[in-house]
Amino acid sequence: MLLEGETVEMQCHADANPPPSYHFYYNNVELTRGVSGNALILPDVRRNQSGNYTCQAKSKARPDHGIFTSTMLHVAWLEEAHLEPAGPLTVNKGENVTVLCFSNSSHTPKYQWDKGGKKVGQNSRLVLFEMKLSDSGQYTCTSSHNAIHNHVSRISLNITVHAAPQSIQNESEVKRGENTKVTLVCNITGYPRPTIKWEGASDPVNQWDVNKQQLTSTVEVLMPAVATNIKCSAQNHLGVSTIKYVLNPIKDISESGATQAHHDIRGVIIAAVIVSLLVVALLGYVLFYTYHTKKLCFTQKASFKPTPSSQPPEETNCLNDGETMKLQSA
Repeated sequence: MLLEGETVEMQCHADANPPPSYHFYYNNVELTRGVSGNALILPDVRRNQSGNYTCQAKSKARPDHGIFTSTMLHVAWLEEAHLEPAGPLTVNKGENVTVLCFSNSSHTPKYQWDKGGKKVGQNSRLVLFEMKLSDSGQYTCTSSHNAIHNHVSRISLNITVHAAPQSIQNESEVKRGENTKVTLVCNITGYPRPTIKWEGASDPVNQWDVNKQQLTSTVEVLMPAVATNIKCSAQNHLGVSTIKYVLNPIKDISESGATQAHHDIRGVIIAAVIVSLLVVALLGYVLFYTYHTKKLCFTQKASFKPTPSSQPPEETNCLNDGETMKLQSA
């Protein structure tokens, strides 16, 4: 089997003396073009030249006598592949896509779909379900002739998936010492490329990965003295995605220890002052009570004046520090 476009040469041989003349026929019609001696040459053979070819060898001694031989020529052909729709295609994330590849051939062709060197389909119809950003790219259909190896036709189309921005990380809490430099990273996927806006931070450094449709934005901030929220927002015409970072400062350990020690010393001093005041108050109370008790007893003693006929006074009880005291007459 020959491929369309190739050159065909058919030769005819017969033994005779003198040597015979050769005549070629195509579907019983004698050919004059392309005949050279005992050979028939068909350059750039086409599909419509398939059919029955006959060679007749005639004897010069007997022109009315000849011998015949025939052969059937099959010309294989494969037309260029076509796509429906032709592309390029733009779809939204989550949608389904169907593309048909077809090619006319002398035999039913085989089909294969590839993307990035990986086989994604084995028939003329390519069906992609729930498109993702990673499904964007170039898809190639290869149609091949069943009967002839390496006789193929290829055609490609680009499919672009659009998607709203989406964070590939969760809300995060950052704990560092006060005034410590902190790097915040915001990773967003989406297409067309989203725009980034930071709240609470400035001077971002943005990097766009066109293959992954991923935008990475980085900022540096100093850890504040109090808990603070910083937001990263990404937006395109399909939507918005926001990531929040919670910055919680951690107090320095030495500072915390010094503060605690200071508080402990203050506590000891206050306790000592309170105890001292209590002791002074108690001592004052004892002295006050003792003084007034003794003064009362001496007053009673001074008021007794003895006479020759007087009797010694009865014992007088004076309360002193909770005990009974005896006062004798002079």
